[in-house]
Amino acid sequence: TEAGLRVRMPGIYAGLSGKVQALDVSGRIICEVPFQAHTTEVELALASQSVTLSAIHFRVIASKVVR
Repeated sequence: TEAGLRVRMPGIYAGLSGKVQALDVSGRIICEVPFQAHTTEVELALASQSVTLSAIHFRVIASKVVR
């Protein structure tokens, strides 16, 4: 999107909450967004226009199991 990147959440995280981080190739966190259980996608707003989209990696940090 114009505001950032829309990332689809893998089904393995359906019952979890936590956060998604976008990292550049050096491992620096460039954006972070929380998510709730049963979230199917999140939108990340990129802080820098100089970030090369092909060089972004994502990390999911799950923090809570919802039953």
